[in-house]
Amino acid sequence: MTFAVFDGRRRYDLGFADAPPEVLPDIGGPARVCAMWRRRIAGFPADSSGNEATDQGKVWLARLLQADLMVPVRMEFASEFGTFTADLAELRGGGQYFRFLE
Repeated sequence: MTFAVFDGRRRYDLGFADAPPEVLPDIGGPARVCAMWRRRIAGFPADSSGNEATDQGKVWLARLLQADLMVPVRMEFASEFGTFTADLAELRGGGQYFRFLE
């Protein structure tokens, strides 16, 4: 799946593909993993190829609520500013409450 993105300054495609599932200790079970990448189109420095290590990442999704909805529980992406990881801190819904980080 690929999405066209314009962030107000740059134009790029953001793509996603299935990757092998992984077990995350905080959620106590398997998580679906999606590889993601950015294909640079316009607004980037002229010396960048668009296939940089900074243009790749992963998203982990898990079914935490009774509903059929999967939610993102972790995202990791390398950028020009360094690699960042974002973890789900808490989730409320359907009368349930999960807190993952203190």
